[in-house]
Amino acid sequence: MITDYASTHIIFDYVNVSIKYRGSNVGIGFNNGTLVRNPYSLSPSTHQMSTQIGNTGLFGLWFYTVTQDTRKEEVYVTDVVGIVLGVLLAVVSIISVVLCVIAAHFRTQR
Repeated sequence: MITDYASTHIIFDYVNVSIKYRGSNVGIGFNNGTLVRNPYSLSPSTHQMSTQIGNTGLFGLWFYTVTQDTRKEEVYVTDVVGIVLGVLLAVVSIISVVLCVIAAHFRTQR
């Protein structure tokens, strides 16, 4: 799942899905208020999803937009706060890594 807190996307990557078909069909897709089914859903092909070309043009790889931002160009206070907090978290993470490297350097100097 991929999100920027406004739009959400989901990737289904069917790797090595090769199950012997035994007469039971499988439903695949998602429900975001509206049921979105994979074209192979409820068919014998669901048992061979690694060999089916997805909507990306690649075998077994499907990309869907689950929700989409409808706010156009508007910027909300929560967006700005989220961006600022994200930047602060990144800066704190970088500082933590630098401090760990410095501490490790001084430990090896003893």
